[in-house]
Amino acid sequence: MDIVPANLAKRSGAAFLDFFLAILLWLTLISLVFSPIYNQVYDIPTLTQNYDDIRLASHLYVADPETELVSIVAIEDAPTAIYAYYSDFKNGLTYEGATDPFAFTNEWYNTDILNIGSTEEGVTVYFQYDLDELDQPDPSKIGVPIATATETELDAFYEKELQSAHYDLLKYPPFAALVSQINGYAIQIFIIAASISLAIFYLLFPLLLKNGQTLGKRVFSLGVVSTKGYRIKPWQTIVRFFVFVAEIAISLYTFLGAILISYTLMIFSKKNRSVHDYLASTAVINLKSSLVFDTEDDEAAYRRRVAEDEARIAEEKRRFAPIDVIDAAPLSKEGE
Repeated sequence: MDIVPANLAKRSGAAFLDFFLAILLWLTLISLVFSPIYNQVYDIPTLTQNYDDIRLASHLYVADPETELVSIVAIEDAPTAIYAYYSDFKNGLTYEGATDPFAFTNEWYNTDILNIGSTEEGVTVYFQYDLDELDQPDPSKIGVPIATATETELDAFYEKELQSAHYDLLKYPPFAALVSQINGYAIQIFIIAASISLAIFYLLFPLLLKNGQTLGKRVFSLGVVSTKGYRIKPWQTIVRFFVFVAEIAISLYTFLGAILISYTLMIFSKKNRSVHDYLASTAVINLKSSLVFDTEDDEAAYRRRVAEDEARIAEEKRRFAPIDVIDAAPLSKEGE
């Protein structure tokens, strides 16, 4: 069989082109097709506005006056924001896992947030109780930083507490419900658009184009054949597609681990075969240098025709070749 495996450079180039085009279509479907549909059907703008309203009401976030984008407060505003979150927003509300409304007091804030008086291992105390006129600790007042606390240490403390307050906000049922709902719609859009994009570039085109080609493989004159070198079957294209999709899905949770394993296998394996090639019993070849047949019978018939043509040509050459004339010496006449 006249089959030449695809070299690594061409196969990598085809893979990159296919992936780039698939990403482009995926983003287009998200922005121009499914996001508008979901916005209309599920009123996502209203959900997003409610989500931002709660974030702003929590005091942990601020809106940019020009862009109106909502972001977490700056670290210099964190002390005021954290205190306001617990004393103003959370006070009187019932959070997930609680049965009674949260009741805020300065004493609680000093103990549970500022860690004043804590002896817990690993906890560094940066605050102390404020002093009244008689230089006595006053637990009813918000604690103040100790003299030895540096600005860097206080910034790190407030940054950590700011994140803790944010995670605490996620336990507020109305806010948690909005987050779950918005994220759920976003994931649906992501999956639907990705599924369509992958199906078009890695399933539809290989089924429609000859030799299981994607657009990238067509540009680089590559094709997909069975391990025996014959034209790929539809079931092999389908298996190849679903294994490839599984590699992508696993890679999302393994920092591209599955894709890297497949690519490494392609580099070092015979005929540069990847994971989806092995499981689908396929190989990628250079079409310009290969001769691909549908079946073994087709190849045998082709070989017979070639042999017959070669034999016929050889016979014609033999029949019509000029006859060599041998110059013989003239016979002597009798008696001479």
